[in-house]
Amino acid sequence: MHSDRELLESAAKAAGILLCGYSWIGENEDDEECEILEAAFVKSHPEQDLATKWNPLTDDGDALRLAVKLHMQVSITTESCRAETLPALGVRVNDNDELSATRRAIVRAAAAIGEAMQ
Repeated sequence: MHSDRELLESAAKAAGILLCGYSWIGENEDDEECEILEAAFVKSHPEQDLATKWNPLTDDGDALRLAVKLHMQVSITTESCRAETLPALGVRVNDNDELSATRRAIVRAAAAIGEAMQ
């Protein structure tokens, strides 16, 4: 299983998105950083001065733009959410939160494409 950071890195690669940093949230009882990823920072091209936050795992708009960029087909049923890419690569996610499951299915499908890229 991949961490959220690894999923975002692979998904960004698939979509041709340049990652340039991360923001983290929360602290644990020992005042150490938690491994809770808030967002990645992305640039649309290397010469761009400002980076913007990007997290398709938590942001519906980012997830939709990722699905459109990669020409995904997304289906939602009462049992699960599924994101498919062409060639046929399907990812199914079961979760009580349909929106969260849909976003995660999209990111996992995109990450699989990114991992397969040379």
